[in-house]
Amino acid sequence: MFNKNIYFYKNKPIPAESLPDKVFYSYKKRPISTLSVLSNEKLLDIQKSGIKGVSFYNSVNNPPYYQKIPGSTRDLYCRETVLNKLLLVNSYLKKYGMELYVFDGQRPMMVQNFFYFKWVPEYLKMKHGEKSNGWIKKEVDRYWASGSKSLSEILISPPPHSTGAAVDLTIRFIDTKQHLEMGSMFDDTSEKSHTNFLEKKDKKKFSFTEEEALKNRRLLFNIMNQVGFSSHPKEWWHFSYGDQMWSVVKSKEAFYGYVKNI
Repeated sequence: MFNKNIYFYKNKPIPAESLPDKVFYSYKKRPISTLSVLSNEKLLDIQKSGIKGVSFYNSVNNPPYYQKIPGSTRDLYCRETVLNKLLLVNSYLKKYGMELYVFDGQRPMMVQNFFYFKWVPEYLKMKHGEKSNGWIKKEVDRYWASGSKSLSEILISPPPHSTGAAVDLTIRFIDTKQHLEMGSMFDDTSEKSHTNFLEKKDKKKFSFTEEEALKNRRLLFNIMNQVGFSSHPKEWWHFSYGDQMWSVVKSKEAFYGYVKNI
C-alpha cells in the first residue's frame, strides 16, 4: 500500500481545493446506496484495535470547550472498513516512531445538535454581536455539519460523523506522546484550520513552527488519501470514507448512512 518513505509524503504539496464551496457543501444531497455490502457494516471500537485516542467531547480537557459535551460517550467507534484503513496507516507510521491519535469517530446526534444549535451560534453571537442571524448561520455551516431533530432528515442527510465513516485525528510520536505540530489546534474555526492553508503562504518567511506544520499536514493528508480517505478542505483533522462528503469529493457513490451509537 505504501511504497514511498515518509519524506516523500512530507514533501508532496496538498493540492488546492478542487471543488467550489457550493459544490462541496452539496454533499448533503448525495444519494446513499443501500445495495452496497458495506452499507450495514458494523461499528468497531477504535481503541480496542490498538489505535490510540481519547473521546475529545467526553473530556473536560478539551479546549476551547472545557466541559463534557451532553450526549458524548467515552468510547471511539467507526465502521469496520474505516478501521482497517486506519490500521494500515498506523502500521506505516510506526516504522517511523509515530502513530495516529483519534479525537472523534462515530458521533451521537445529541453532540452534533449541541454544537450546531447551541454552542457555536452562541459563541459567534458573543464575538460578533453586530452580525446578522443569517451571517451566524452561514459561519456555523462552514465548520459544523447540520444538526437535525428529525429522524427522516437524518436518514437522508446524516452528519458525516453520525455515519461512523468519519474520523478526526492527528499524528503523535510514540515515545514522547507529543502531537505533531499542525499549525492550529483541533476544532479551530478559522482559516488556519483549512487543510491547505499553509500551502498558500510565503514559505520563505516561515518560522520553524510553520515549516513543521506544513510538512506534518502534508504527511497526514497524503497517507490518509493513500488508503482512500477524503479530506475536509476546512478541517485538516477530518477524514472520511464512504459517506456523502467522501462521495462528492471522490465522485463515487456513498454507502454509509446514519447509524446509532452503541
